Amino acid sequence: MNEDNDHLEAALRSLKPRAPGGHVVAALHREFDKPVTDSRPWFLKAGLLWVGAMSVCFVIFMGFNFTRSGAVPNYRLIGVSQSEPSLDLFNPIQLKDGTYARPVRVHWDRSAQWEDASTQTRLIHYQPEEKLALIPLEIF
Repeated sequence: MNEDNDHLEAALRSLKPRAPGGHVVAALHREFDKPVTDSRPWFLKAGLLWVGAMSVCFVIFMGFNFTRSGAVPNYRLIGVSQSEPSLDLFNPIQLKDGTYARPVRVHWDRSAQWEDASTQTRLIHYQPEEKLALIPLEIF
């Protein structure tokens, strides 16, 4: 904190909340004790229920036709490749039990390609992979 603001911080710490007045507490009790009534007329409720039911029916009966209308893609695997693994060796470390180990990271990339001849679309799935390991070392 800043020395210039010390007097403000002390003044804020000295503030204590006051209890609300009796008229405020009484007004809150009156409001919370009132019975809850729904002021919407019955025909509005029935109309909302009807609209909801028709929406559900539309989604069920018409929604499935929208998904079936498109052609299903016919993908065929045309190629798979994997890159040469790259190996990263790090400086040896001492483990808690007093033995030494060398951290090693191996990284390679895999990819697979599918093609739909009817639409001339191609799907490429690229998947990088990385493995970390500790190789134990023996020091004589």
